[in-house]
Amino acid sequence: MDQVEAYAVHSRRIDVRVEKGEVKTARTSVVTGIGIRAITSKAVGFSFTTNPENYEKSLEEACSMARAGRPDPDFKSLPADLKSNLANGANGEFSGLILSGFLVENEEITKGLKQTMCGINILLENIDAVGDDIRDVGGILAPSIRIRQAMITSRKG
Repeated sequence: MDQVEAYAVHSRRIDVRVEKGEVKTARTSVVTGIGIRAITSKAVGFSFTTNPENYEKSLEEACSMARAGRPDPDFKSLPADLKSNLANGANGEFSGLILSGFLVENEEITKGLKQTMCGINILLENIDAVGDDIRDVGGILAPSIRIRQAMITSRKG
């Protein structure tokens, strides 16, 4: 492997359903895990485990995916400093975990995503649409954006 990065995830989610001003359900959930990204010859592999004791297996999976993957000619390097939510403002690289979402291909939802790693280059040239909505994303007000392409890695299970 040319490069490997690992990061820990610990998030707490609170879901509340309110009908006619009355709380119908409330629940909390916690996700804890380790994400690993491996690079070999500009090919990228991702793996994520919710059991930190399985980090060695997760590392093997990320390395195996990288060895089997196609090189990304635009890949430069993993970020040197991962202090800001796995985003690198200098090169636009961002990676993170999709807890629950949908894969949209050719403007159609093709499948659900759960605990899926994503890698996106968010430089302006890779953004092809900006929404008129504004959301609070970790204390930052931001609109929805559409990215021309992203690397999404998931495994069945």
